[in-house]
Amino acid sequence: MIDTALPPLEGLSGWIGALPVSLPVLAACIVVMSMASVVFGMSGFGASLITVPLLSQLVPLPLLLSITVVSDLMSACIVALTTRLGAARRRAVAAAQGARPPAPVRADRAELLRLGCTAVFGAALGVTLLVGLPREASMAALGVFLLSYGIWSLRSRIPDRPLSARWAWPSGFIGGLLGTLFGIGGPPYVIYLSRRIMDRDRLRATIAVIVLISLLIRFLVFMAAGLLLQPGLPALLAVVLPLCALGVLVGGRLVERLSRERLLRVIAAVLTLSGALLLVRVVAA
Repeated sequence: MIDTALPPLEGLSGWIGALPVSLPVLAACIVVMSMASVVFGMSGFGASLITVPLLSQLVPLPLLLSITVVSDLMSACIVALTTRLGAARRRAVAAAQGARPPAPVRADRAELLRLGCTAVFGAALGVTLLVGLPREASMAALGVFLLSYGIWSLRSRIPDRPLSARWAWPSGFIGGLLGTLFGIGGPPYVIYLSRRIMDRDRLRATIAVIVLISLLIRFLVFMAAGLLLQPGLPALLAVVLPLCALGVLVGGRLVERLSRERLLRVIAAVLTLSGALLLVRVVAA
């Protein structure tokens, strides 16, 4: 009987030995990334804004950025899929009730094209600066900006006129740059789109798609740089990805009752929290 129990125990010990982090650090990753995934499910972005500041003191940054790009890519796919399924469900309900079905919710392709073009160049520059850039000063500056913008957005009136489309070019470039440098490229895209698109469902759909595109770009850049081939990364992802998926689904259910104004307040709160966490991370370093 003891002999029959040894193979599972040996397998478990081998799996634990394959992890690139200790069990206490693994527990911290599970808690932080699960909570961050709920935020992602609600806003369509923001998981890395929480995980990177909180876990960068416990997990080596190249490994942490590799974890976040895979988990965020999965989360963005879930958000995009559930958004389409939700729209199809509402159309089916309207058809069953004999009512006029709602118009299909589509992302704004023109905005995606503008942001995506410059995001590629920003991502390419970011991966070349990943080693030599003074990270603490850069993260402190980003933290101050996000905290200031988030507080201003919470205190100001919701804008009723769209921002100029010319702001898409710097927003896309900075988003691609920050994505590869810190794993947190979403804020420039979201700040621009939230001031540009007035319809709530169209805004959330566009955020989901641009975040998905930026994550695909970052995923390919990281793959080309060999960052996704680090030892122990598959074992770690096997633990955290299912919990992140569950968190995204929970967040998606929570956001269904939010108006555009409340969604923008949620986005502003995420930016404020992220800026504060970045500054805490810099001070604690």
